[in-house]
Amino acid sequence: LAFRGTDSLTNVITDLKFVSAKLSAYFDGVSGDFDLQCHQGFLDMLRTQYDAITEALSTRMDRPLRVTGHSMGAGLACVFSYLYAIKNKSATQPTETITFGSPRVFITGSRAVYNMVVENCFTVITDRDPVPQLPPVALGFEHIGRVITLFENAGILFRPLQKADDRRLRSAGVNVA
Repeated sequence: LAFRGTDSLTNVITDLKFVSAKLSAYFDGVSGDFDLQCHQGFLDMLRTQYDAITEALSTRMDRPLRVTGHSMGAGLACVFSYLYAIKNKSATQPTETITFGSPRVFITGSRAVYNMVVENCFTVITDRDPVPQLPPVALGFEHIGRVITLFENAGILFRPLQKADDRRLRSAGVNVA
């Protein structure tokens, strides 16, 4: 499942909705510790597509699901993977979510819960791309998953799960090496 990036003025407006909102304000079946806050623009856009996407996926439940996207599509892929995993516990979960040039999507403090629910999420960014720097950290947004930063002159930096993520995963019964 691939989400496309920004390709219109309407999409740019969606990208710039830097306020956050709880998932439960947009989607039923999200509550408690799993009701994370994220980028409102992505919630607005995904709400119009979510049911059609999940209906299309319902015909292929026996096959692995890989979710990807670039730029705005990366933000949508992150939100979709999380929602799909918590709303469809009996369905095949995304086996991988790999995004490219993703903006920051979730509010600071969401990373451990997100990573517990979406176990194989990789966020690939480059040091020269301005999109992954938005929304600003000062507004309380953060990247989720395992962040892989490609530097033009210095190689690759892979940020593994943080210690807090490890503790949260262990307390949920996940074996962390």
